[in-house]
Amino acid sequence: MAARRTESDRAHRDDVLSMLLDACDEHGAGLDDAQLLDELTGLVLAGYETTATTISWTLHLLAHHPAARDDLIADLDEGSGRLLKATIKESGRLRPAVYNAMRTAAHDAELGGRPVPRGPSGTGSARVGDARSRPGRTGPAPCTPVAPDPQGPSHLE
Repeated sequence: MAARRTESDRAHRDDVLSMLLDACDEHGAGLDDAQLLDELTGLVLAGYETTATTISWTLHLLAHHPAARDDLIADLDEGSGRLLKATIKESGRLRPAVYNAMRTAAHDAELGGRPVPRGPSGTGSARVGDARSRPGRTGPAPCTPVAPDPQGPSHLE
């Protein structure tokens, strides 16, 4: 860290370490080495943990839903990534890696018959409703528009 602090080309770099080294508070004070290490550790650990959790839940859901798994494999074999992206999004909707994050309503809304005002609204699960409550969004990935499935909800539920 000491060596990076002295490098003159830091302003032209766009990596996380350079950005953290250049960050300062309202009084112009930058991060000391301990604060910098804490920030980097948090970023690395949080990044790995959430990625690993998402992959694990996706594989778990696909293992329990062979039709969705087979559709995904066929789509990948054709060279498409459409179902892969949609499947990961759907897995994240069903089993979010960060399930209790602060939620912010973009506009006044209603959820479960109760008003939700615009702005920060506390913590809660990202899973709001399911495929059955979202007509026309079914199949292995309700995160992509698909034709209604007469067989029912998402393959991953």
